[in-house]
Amino acid sequence: MSKRFYSLPVVPYLETRGGWRVQMSGDADPIFSFSARRPQPKEEGGVKSWSLDPTQFNVFEIRESLFAVRTPADALRFFETFGPWQIERHFGTEAREIRFSGVVRQRDFYLDALLTRDPWDGGPRRGTTDEELGAVMQDWYLWQPLAMEMVFQQPPAVVVRCKDIQDAARASVFLDRLDGSPWRRCAREDCGKAFKLESKRARLYCSTDCAHLQSVRSYNERKRAAAAKAKSTTKGAKQTTRKAGK
Repeated sequence: MSKRFYSLPVVPYLETRGGWRVQMSGDADPIFSFSARRPQPKEEGGVKSWSLDPTQFNVFEIRESLFAVRTPADALRFFETFGPWQIERHFGTEAREIRFSGVVRQRDFYLDALLTRDPWDGGPRRGTTDEELGAVMQDWYLWQPLAMEMVFQQPPAVVVRCKDIQDAARASVFLDRLDGSPWRRCAREDCGKAFKLESKRARLYCSTDCAHLQSVRSYNERKRAAAAKAKSTTKGAKQTTRKAGK
């Protein structure tokens, strides 16, 4: 049977309808809970309707926002923008709760998936400890096939519809790893952002801003070190002079 090859853009997005209320508990490790908003009635030509307009979010934007979460307040704003971490079904109204510590674990898991986790070919893997078994299940979930639809639109495209943030984060990692390009963490210590190496030229920083800031810091550090060394040398010379004078 002959094969035909098509080149189509892949369009991944999180698709929701309506909006969500997000509540954060007052615990030391807060719990985030979600409730679907009721649709607001619309009236056109004397006819009322309660249809919910779809909202679409770019999955790569969601992932970048997830990686930027550092505090419970960050997580609250994140969920208020993109909705629940996990819902039971597409366009469903039942969402699972998640603790802030769970958000942090998921954030680090997807960051690690970009930087170090190799795609799993589905071959046999064994685990004896709970941690090893957990890693096997994580890899099974991360690298299972994406559900795609070929859509006849202008221009034609392949669409990946994600039902929640978890789906969106997985799709973003899956698609970014398809081309085999390596990822690296920004060498600026207070940045640490993951970025793709899209050329053979080695890069240490995610942006020219980070590279410039680190260069300025390194220069100032060398300047301080040189000043401290000069001060120490001058002090030593003065002490030697005093001893010689005695």
